[in-house]
Amino acid sequence: MSQSDKLLIEPAPKPRVLILGTSSLSPSLSLELLKKECDVTVASDLPPPSHLFDYIFQFTEFQTVEKVIKKYLKSRGKLLLIETTGETLPPLFDDAQIRFLRLGDLRLWEEKDALSLILKIMFRRGKSERWDYKKGMEEESFTQIPPDIPQEKETSLSNSASVEVNYEAENVQIPHDFSYKETPIGVKEENLSPDHVVEETHMSIFSIFGKIILGLFILFVILSGLFYFLFKDLEVSVNRLTADWKSLKWNLVANDISTVLNKLKRAHMVYEVVSIPLFPLKSAKPFSDIETVFTEGENLLGGSAQTLSVLKNMQDTATFSGRITFLSPTFSVDTALTQIKQFKGAAINSQKKFEKVTLPLFPRETVLSYLSSISYSLDAVDSLLPVASAFSKNTGKKTYLVLFQNNLEIRPTGGFIGSYGLLTIEDGHVSDFRIFDVYQADGQLKGHVEPPKPIRDYLNQPNWYLRDSNWDPDFVISADRAAWFLEKETGEKVDGVVGINLYLIEKLLRITGPLKLADFPGQSVTPDNFIQMAASHENSFFPGSTAKKDFLTAVAGTLFTEVSAKNDIPALSMINALYKGFEEKQILVFDKNPEIETLFEDRGWAGRVSRTVCSESTVTLSSSQDERGCIPDYLGVIEANLGVNKINGSITKTVTITKKLTPENKLLSSVILSYENKAKGNGDQKSTYINYLRIMIPRSSIVTGLSINNVKIADKEITQESYGSDKLSVGFLLRLAASNKAGVKLEYTTPLSIPGNTGSYQFMFQKQSGEAISPLIFSVTFPDSSYSFKPLNFPNASGIEKEIYYSTDTSVDRIFAFEIK
Repeated sequence: MSQSDKLLIEPAPKPRVLILGTSSLSPSLSLELLKKECDVTVASDLPPPSHLFDYIFQFTEFQTVEKVIKKYLKSRGKLLLIETTGETLPPLFDDAQIRFLRLGDLRLWEEKDALSLILKIMFRRGKSERWDYKKGMEEESFTQIPPDIPQEKETSLSNSASVEVNYEAENVQIPHDFSYKETPIGVKEENLSPDHVVEETHMSIFSIFGKIILGLFILFVILSGLFYFLFKDLEVSVNRLTADWKSLKWNLVANDISTVLNKLKRAHMVYEVVSIPLFPLKSAKPFSDIETVFTEGENLLGGSAQTLSVLKNMQDTATFSGRITFLSPTFSVDTALTQIKQFKGAAINSQKKFEKVTLPLFPRETVLSYLSSISYSLDAVDSLLPVASAFSKNTGKKTYLVLFQNNLEIRPTGGFIGSYGLLTIEDGHVSDFRIFDVYQADGQLKGHVEPPKPIRDYLNQPNWYLRDSNWDPDFVISADRAAWFLEKETGEKVDGVVGINLYLIEKLLRITGPLKLADFPGQSVTPDNFIQMAASHENSFFPGSTAKKDFLTAVAGTLFTEVSAKNDIPALSMINALYKGFEEKQILVFDKNPEIETLFEDRGWAGRVSRTVCSESTVTLSSSQDERGCIPDYLGVIEANLGVNKINGSITKTVTITKKLTPENKLLSSVILSYENKAKGNGDQKSTYINYLRIMIPRSSIVTGLSINNVKIADKEITQESYGSDKLSVGFLLRLAASNKAGVKLEYTTPLSIPGNTGSYQFMFQKQSGEAISPLIFSVTFPDSSYSFKPLNFPNASGIEKEIYYSTDTSVDRIFAFEIK
């Protein structure tokens, strides 16, 4: 599957909650809702009506209730009015969305009791109702109950044969209309009147009914006890299984699986016997959920043995003892992939079914977490096995240029190239790895190579060298150029290029543990201090010195030795770390062997700039739509730190993208990049972010505005140029001093041609290698268009008509797919 084919299925949005008005309970209420993973907004006054809310807790300003319902509450949302100040509550609406609660003087309440009551009333089912606790308040302060709502009256069982007791909090009505007479003393049974016979018949029916109820109650107690102990024991067992799986102790994992499977089977047998009287109900909840737990659990655990054997065999053959070997020639990759795909499909299917289980006490989150960790590892193995197989089958000797890209000084393909390495692979194993300082190679370049204009103008470099060779955001282009520079500077020819950001080394250190460097006595490198230590040695470096080279050489050499020599480093942990590194673009690979290069490109790991196409279509946006009626769209944000500093660790960014379809079928796009420089400094270059920024959009787009902090950028300071055959690159310089913020806004229009009455639309946001993960907000509106958009692979978090809204992040490439009607 190509990179452009990765349609990411996004998680469901969090419930949106508004806490409105001033109250001492607001902070604690907000905290409780955040614990429940709600998206909480707290406002003393009505905020701008940008979005609708699922739940609104309103403490004051009850005269605004109609406006709140109309402009802030979703059509199926709920509003709870909470009176604590003596303010008059409005009349009771005949609306199931609204509840009324009068607490009275909060000083007379325990905070936890008040919060518990508020949450119970908000989230209970039922119609519009009023709860009146009025602690410390006079009765007359309560608004008169409307005539159509009956007030409570005192009742007596002696005054009525049928009495209704209203339990308001639960909305339960209990009728008291059962009565019978005992056989009068001294009257024989055969002399009973017909009335007595009827009464006795009623007694018999009631007695039978009571026995049935009693039997069901006893059965309920037995089943409750069974599942209480089963689920508690299951939770402990699954937690242990998850821990052993993550540590890859295969013998313990096999033991854990066998234990859990046997417990499930025994419990299933007991349940089948005990629940025989309930056979008419077994297709209904909760009995169908119980059957799901047993059936899916037994099937999944029973089918895991063969997959477990494959993973163990893979780890045993991918040796790390003495030298790093990708795979043993005897390992059957095809068989392993077939088994892994089958088990992964079963795991995904079980995960979907377990998500629907709502049994009390069932450790659903624990089970789902375990299945999620399994699925991730299987994805990693499924993706990396063919690559490892390709390298293990290669005979002879191959050399790769390894670029260490310091993403604290971000560059288009990841970071500034301060050091490089030469990695030798011979007959399927790593035979040599050496690291060099890039300035040592650059000092050997003979002749002049003209650099890109921004490097010459803003970096003040008249020549182009290996250290700045990764200027093109497409890694294949930059890697080929880096290999050219290496050959011209050192005479060394390579078979491929690997780009590694420092964040990957940080991930590997979490597997190997701390490293003690022989060349740096007393210093221990950990995943928590590695970046800081690298920056520290970088700051003490100057061209011609060896400080940075020696530190990175020591770290890489020691890391290589640790991985090669240790027998207890699990292969699957390494695979998981590498897979995450590839997916997040912390590792990029270019191989001159077309077959191997295709493996990386198909997985999106080659660092290519994606073409502006839908799925596998080869038709670009220059023709507005592809041959199947799909309209592709694209955005890429490429940063290059030209300040000669390691400032990117102090830079935060939020990406906000809005799209609006006009009646003329033009797509109006707005991209806002909100930056903040959290570094401390006095305005000097070391603390200033000098960022040459390129924003890539579809080639057919027309730029209508570009500004920084709402100040238009002069045309002479903007470079618009074509990139490839399908993109327009908009480049300019952004300077951001320490403790400052900046908002970059780009506006442009793109013509769309929607075929007939229906079509589809795909928008791709491409992540830059090496960038920190940032919030990404995406929305589409079509207020005046005859067409409507329906999201296909992510949920719509907006409750506003003709608006689609979603919030995610930039950890990976994002593709948003829509149906157009």
